[in-house]
Amino acid sequence: MNPWHNILSLSCIAVSLFYIFGTSLHVAAVSHTNDCRNATLYNCAPEASCVNDTGTFNCSCNDGYTGDGFNCTDLNECTNSLHNCSQYATCHNFVPGFNCTCREGFTGDGVNCADIDECSNAALSNCAPEASCLNVAGTFNCSCKAGYIGNGFNCTDLNECTNSLHNCSQYATCHNFVPGFNCTCREGFTGDGVNCADIDECSNAALSNCAPEASCMNVAGTFNCSCKAGYIGNGFNCTDLNECTNSLHNCSQYATCHNFVPGFNCTCREGFTGDGVNCADIDECSNAALSNCAPEASCMNVAGTFNCSCKAGYIGNGFNCTG
Repeated sequence: MNPWHNILSLSCIAVSLFYIFGTSLHVAAVSHTNDCRNATLYNCAPEASCVNDTGTFNCSCNDGYTGDGFNCTDLNECTNSLHNCSQYATCHNFVPGFNCTCREGFTGDGVNCADIDECSNAALSNCAPEASCLNVAGTFNCSCKAGYIGNGFNCTDLNECTNSLHNCSQYATCHNFVPGFNCTCREGFTGDGVNCADIDECSNAALSNCAPEASCMNVAGTFNCSCKAGYIGNGFNCTDLNECTNSLHNCSQYATCHNFVPGFNCTCREGFTGDGVNCADIDECSNAALSNCAPEASCMNVAGTFNCSCKAGYIGNGFNCTG
């Protein structure tokens, strides 16, 4: 009940005349004043509305305010979640009321906000020419394309070769490009650069140039030429190796070394027998067919030959003795 009720009730002209005529009760007249029309009769807050009621009045805070009607303060709809702004909008409190404005990256009336696709409008995105633009809710992202490095707004060439970011074969050479790279198999290999297989030059005479007197040996990416036994050189040019004059033979000390192209052989010298590598002395004195000492002489075997000396009482060279 309004505290002014009793006082205001006294100011109301309420004359009730009751006339009793037999068994009937008549209300002659009932009237009251509108307290809300007279500012001196009510004390609602300036931010409130006065509502007249029978014999009294009520005060209620206007929209955007809160209180009992006699004292009204601003109602912050934003902090009290009493607004209808979009989740992509910002709520701004006013006295009284509020409004909604779409956040950057969105468009609309604040109650309804739609994402702006910055990537579809070059004037709204500032990605580098070497970057890709990706639209996301309320903004956009820039990322450097393959072959580039940076923050998306500034992109520079990424050297995959020097940064070991390539997939070239260990037998290939990496070549950097802007953007990207490629791989080429090194000399002596074949393939697409990612996979490189060794070329067997020795199996193709057109790919190797070893001397006819040399042997070809394939190795990874190339080949080696080495002169065959009996020859000397770098494998591409080979000449005869004289094992005899270069003391590279295995002939016996009692044998003679004979050089050939290529190689050599050994023959035991006269007075020796064997294969040239091994030579044994021949005892001529034990075989009359091999010695020709005089009957009056004695035979003495020596390495590789024999000696004849006349016996006592004879004189001569051993081959002819006289008495």
